[in-house]
Amino acid sequence: MNTSIGEIDNSLLRVKTAKRVPEARRLLLQAVTASRKHFDREERIVFPLAERVMKGETLAELGRVWMKQRNAESA
Repeated sequence: MNTSIGEIDNSLLRVKTAKRVPEARRLLLQAVTASRKHFDREERIVFPLAERVMKGETLAELGRVWMKQRNAESA
């Protein structure tokens, strides 16, 4: 199964409208499972690839931009 941020978001949004606790629990578990697969793929494939093809300076700048955007969204 190809996990995506969309799948994770969809499961979490559907939790809000769940009528029964077992359904909400199932949807939350789906979101957690999809999240774990997504992060696993990033750690095994995406991050090592980025480290091989990008300079450390570029990666640090991307990290700073990501943090700035994350902080702006949570404000």
